[in-house]
Amino acid sequence: MPLALLLVTAILVVGELLPPGSVAVLTASTDPAPGTHSLQYSGDRVTSAASHGAIARVLASIAVGSAPEGIAVDAGNSEVYVANTASNNVSVIAAPSRQVVATVPVGPQPFGITYDAGKGEIFVATSPNVSVISDATNRVVATVGISDGLRGAVYDPGTGEVYVASVGNNALNQAHVYVISDSTNTVVATIQITGSQLYDLAYDPATGRVLVANYYDSSLAVISDATHTVVGRVAPIPGVRGVTYDSGTKEILTANWGAQNLTRVSGANDTIVGSVGLGSNPRGVAYDSRGGMVFVTNEGSNNVSIISDTSHGVVGTLSVGSNPRGIAYDLGRGELFVANQASNNVSVLTDGTSTRSFGISFFESGLPSGTNWSVTLDGVRRTSLSSTIGFTEPNGTYTFSVSSADTRYHSASTGTTLMVSNGPVEENLTFGLLTFPVAISEAGLPSADGWYFNLSGGLAVYTHSAALGLALANGSYTFSVATGDKRYEPVPSASTLHVAGANLFLDATFSLVTSTVSFGELGLPNGTSWGVSMAGSSRSSVAQTIAFDEANGTYPYSVGSTPGFRASVPLNSTVTVRGAGVQVTVTFAQLLSADFMVGGSISGSCKPFRSVLPLDATATGEAGPFNFTWDFGPTSPFAFGVHVNHTFTAIGDASVTLWIADSHGVNESVTKSVLVSPRACGATNTGVGIYVGAAVTTAVAATIAAVTVHIMRRRRAKLRR
Repeated sequence: MPLALLLVTAILVVGELLPPGSVAVLTASTDPAPGTHSLQYSGDRVTSAASHGAIARVLASIAVGSAPEGIAVDAGNSEVYVANTASNNVSVIAAPSRQVVATVPVGPQPFGITYDAGKGEIFVATSPNVSVISDATNRVVATVGISDGLRGAVYDPGTGEVYVASVGNNALNQAHVYVISDSTNTVVATIQITGSQLYDLAYDPATGRVLVANYYDSSLAVISDATHTVVGRVAPIPGVRGVTYDSGTKEILTANWGAQNLTRVSGANDTIVGSVGLGSNPRGVAYDSRGGMVFVTNEGSNNVSIISDTSHGVVGTLSVGSNPRGIAYDLGRGELFVANQASNNVSVLTDGTSTRSFGISFFESGLPSGTNWSVTLDGVRRTSLSSTIGFTEPNGTYTFSVSSADTRYHSASTGTTLMVSNGPVEENLTFGLLTFPVAISEAGLPSADGWYFNLSGGLAVYTHSAALGLALANGSYTFSVATGDKRYEPVPSASTLHVAGANLFLDATFSLVTSTVSFGELGLPNGTSWGVSMAGSSRSSVAQTIAFDEANGTYPYSVGSTPGFRASVPLNSTVTVRGAGVQVTVTFAQLLSADFMVGGSISGSCKPFRSVLPLDATATGEAGPFNFTWDFGPTSPFAFGVHVNHTFTAIGDASVTLWIADSHGVNESVTKSVLVSPRACGATNTGVGIYVGAAVTTAVAATIAAVTVHIMRRRRAKLRR
């Protein structure tokens, strides 16, 4: 069966029939998606829009007196009272049967009318008095004389008073509002208003104020019901005639005749907050608290505009009788009554709400299988392990919330509303993993180095940036960080993070991995200073150890020179650090020292002449065996060995050089100069003598010269024999 026919069938079951003789054709404006409706009624009776949701329509037309103007609903008796200005009476309609059940004569030209719920009475503003009707007997029980042409009327439940407004005097630019006590049926206050042509009145229960449509002044007068004084004025509102209070939005709404619009006024600060374009000559306005809608009669276009008080836009238009003026809303029945002044009848409208209940189905997706979830609708909470939760509710607008036992999941639909409008409703709820930002900041690495963030569950992220971000659901996670640059290590390398419904910030700190490189010295006398250079740094010490802290890598090093000693370190020496300390031993050896004695037994004294003398070599430092080479000058051959004998034949200076070479190729030499001169030990001893030591004569300059010893440190190649 087509969707349009299904909806028509549902409407007929409810029993809300169209007026006799009217035709309503139901058409779909677009092909609706599953679970949605976008429909319009065409014809002269009912028009509705998809954004409105409820199906508002005309139910009936009821004939009443001549030129009906004001209209009021008696919720206690479910009756409707209509003021007929030309027939000077009030028609009483039984709302359930939509029949006129009584006609009550009142004063001349009855205009405004209001229901007093406190006493069960109806106050009718006529010219020039107020008629009070008992809703129990439908008879006039009192008349309040005022001697002024009256228009609008409103009941104030806060004080038990009725306010009626006069036409006023245009020339004097003034009018009055009269306050009537419903306990005494007497005027207890008269309030002068600047302006004239006062029409409709409304009561604001939130602030205890009475609002008066001041047509001639293009304004809204605000009266305190505590002091009976004018406490405010809202302007400009050109053409203002109808006024009502919207308890849902706490706004004051005015229908502006001639201006073709509705003005929205904030009840909190009496400022104009917006307007809505309407039909021709808007006159009366009523608020539908159950549907959250506003209905405005358009006198010039013979229809009623339907306005959403949430979107503040016209969502539908209903055709009614001729010159519709007064309008009243019956909360108990969800119906509106419109007084059609030129066609002498009352149109009955339904706002689309009803007491019939319809199914509301919530379908879940996104949760792990078997997860408990719930929906709370209109204060009722239901849970399920399946994918569906159902409710049954009458027409209306409902706020609902959804939740999951697995708090990691969330539905964006929570806190939204749905509307039940004469048919079942389906809501598809999608749950998604609720995640929160987790920011990880890296510190300690060189800018060119990349690093890893590894999370439990297999997630791994690599980046060269100083920070990275993740989105994680609530829960606890183990993680680790690492880098390919083995010179650095994370501190700590692994830990746990906890996401608990809020953003999380972590630090990934890397530190340079260093190990101690210790150089230990052997062979130096205590207190001898020595030094090492490595990785661009030089350090010295008199202790046996010199230490460096270095990252992993290979570094060249060198040992500084120490006078009198040689370090056992190869050329181009390096040390390699691999995550552990390194020990390097530097052995020092005393440098090679050479010396010899020439005929040690004759040094420093006169001895008997001998032409052949022994020479004795000594070597200290380094390691043997040693090679000894003697050089006695260019005319004498080399001699070899520790002990040699040499014959000095010439008188004068003689130079003797001793070369010593060790097994490592280290060479040292010593040279001594001696003076060979005539012997001077006595007259009988003649010949040649050799003197080493102090001089024994002064005749020859330094006849016996002191021995000059030159010890030079030289690194030469081994002498060849």
